[in-house]
Amino acid sequence: MALKKIYFSQLSVFRKSIIILNQRYAFILIATLVFFSSCATICGGSNYYAHINIEGHPKAHITCNGLERGMGQAVFKVKRSNADKLLIVVKEDGCEQQTFD
Repeated sequence: MALKKIYFSQLSVFRKSIIILNQRYAFILIATLVFFSSCATICGGSNYYAHINIEGHPKAHITCNGLERGMGQAVFKVKRSNADKLLIVVKEDGCEQQTFD
């Protein structure tokens, strides 16, 4: 009978250690999810690429802050700190000029 008590007490310790391990893994998983949920904001960098596409007008001139960026479509790098200060002008011969700020 002494042997059974030792066996059951060892089994009990083993179960407790499994529960503690599962709790640790659960904590690590939750901490990782919380930490990396805002990763895109931190790792996005200070620049991004602006994409402009003028459908149906492949010869429309696209300017951003006075610089010619393309015709019909344009992709250019913009600093995030200047993202709200863009002045985009689209003009084409025979069409009215449009300004976006």
